[in-house]
Amino acid sequence: MKGYAPDWRVRHRKCGESVDAASRGHVRVTARSLKKFYLGRCGACGEFGWLILERDPNWRFTPGPPDR
Repeated sequence: MKGYAPDWRVRHRKCGESVDAASRGHVRVTARSLKKFYLGRCGACGEFGWLILERDPNWRFTPGPPDR
């Protein structure tokens, strides 16, 4: 399942592998939190453990057009 999560990454706490959150099926639109922890299986090492959903380190806020 393809998700939609621009500028979000999923990182495994132990091995440090980081992948695009949309490729893991996440949907994040107008999210307020900076980080979220959840249990899951790492795609790189296959170990079950804590995964971190966080903003891409290169993320920059770009305001959209003003509401009318």
